[in-house]
Amino acid sequence: MNAFDHYTQPEPDGDDDGLQLKARRLTTYSAEALRTAHVIDKLVVTHSDFRDGLAAMDRTFQLGHEFSVPKGLLLCGPPGSGKSTLIDYFQRSLPASKSIDPGMGAISIRLARSVALSTVVEAVLCRLDYPFPKVTSTTVGVKKGLSYQAVRRKGTRLIFVDEAHNLCRSSYGGGRAQGSGTALTNYFSELMDVARVGLCLVGGPDLARLADTDPFLASRCPVRLEFSNFTLSGPWLGVVKAFIKQCAGVDLSLLDTDRQRKALHQATQGNLRSLKDLLTEMVLVAVDAGSRKLEVQLASTAFDRVFGSTARSSNPWAS
Repeated sequence: MNAFDHYTQPEPDGDDDGLQLKARRLTTYSAEALRTAHVIDKLVVTHSDFRDGLAAMDRTFQLGHEFSVPKGLLLCGPPGSGKSTLIDYFQRSLPASKSIDPGMGAISIRLARSVALSTVVEAVLCRLDYPFPKVTSTTVGVKKGLSYQAVRRKGTRLIFVDEAHNLCRSSYGGGRAQGSGTALTNYFSELMDVARVGLCLVGGPDLARLADTDPFLASRCPVRLEFSNFTLSGPWLGVVKAFIKQCAGVDLSLLDTDRQRKALHQATQGNLRSLKDLLTEMVLVAVDAGSRKLEVQLASTAFDRVFGSTARSSNPWAS
């Protein structure tokens, strides 16, 4: 396997800002430009942290049904560092199994900033295609048990909980005493134990403080992984080269120098999502300008469109 293998697996929908950016592009650019930029938008580059995370998820998935106490893991990192991309890739790349319902081997839910236990149980039941998923405060006890049964019946081996740093908020999960857990953290612990399923908690840096909220759930997730924005001395070189190599529709060789890779890093602060947004915009701008080769002025225009004209003072391609 090469140091920076690449795949054109689709990425998840992303956050609200990402959805708004994609919606704007649909009304701004030509169909040809959108088709050409599609490769960059959907490209997944498997750098070293990505591969380590994938291997840890594979182990958690495999061992979920093998031992009396299933294990879990924590994946922490800032927004845009590739956590959701890794979840999406893992789910899409799972092989089929006769003992697992199609699409149910690894499921994912997302925690809002403030949500009741009943809402989380309902989200799990919905994701498992349970026929009567509605949960209220009076039925949550019964529906918790049904969610455990549904997980086992579907053959689910791993559950991803995105935005899990919200579990560590002081007023989250139905009132907590410091260190004794909440209704939500207790539910996830019971889900692991009763349904015999692995758990992957994914969120921002605050997730590292889970033990302060619930040391029992934290102890069930002994594997700790951390994604971060890239530094110039890390995998940045290989990541940028992988994107340039895979963009067949527009020649991005302008960016394939030490100076330009530093400019890209300055523009994006090493953030993977920002890098993809900027490269995608560069391709869109180039195609609609009638050019199949990126030029400095086109790169400057793309920067302004992604980050706004108020950031022009930090535009490394501005004249």
